[in-house]
Amino acid sequence: MTALVQAHGLGSSGDREFLLLGGCSAGGRGVLTNLDAFADAAPPNVNVRGMLDAAGWVDVQPIIPDMLSLQQMSMDLFAFAQPNIPPSCANQYTGSEGWKCLWPSYRLPYVETEYFLNAAQFDAFQARGLRARAQAAPALPCPACPALHCLPSPALPALPCARPACPSSD
Repeated sequence: MTALVQAHGLGSSGDREFLLLGGCSAGGRGVLTNLDAFADAAPPNVNVRGMLDAAGWVDVQPIIPDMLSLQQMSMDLFAFAQPNIPPSCANQYTGSEGWKCLWPSYRLPYVETEYFLNAAQFDAFQARGLRARAQAAPALPCPACPALHCLPSPALPALPCARPACPSSD
């Protein structure tokens, strides 16, 4: 924030200004973790908002043997970086659960700055760990189109089919 103010004049106009802090995937998680701190450090006439793109990971373990889980990555990051966590989240997730304050589904309720969250139905990065889980299950008729088959995913129960509707017969 200091660089934006000093080098680029953020907030110097005296008029209302707008700063959109955005990131995709891990960058979105970085925005999630730092958004409130940026908003707090902004000059009074600067409205800060967040754009969290593909930052909403699902809290399930991968089925691929020896694959480093996103949860373990978050635990390792939490231990290494000792990030600034809001007290409201830190009070909820204490001790060995502190890493959850870096995880979107646990952290979002504690973010005070307005944000927009974009979560793709099929996130390729996380889906690779879930794909093996789905491939281990038998194919079932897709409720939206009995001619199609889908692989059930316990992680995404509301999104069980690869295609939402039947192809046109025209």
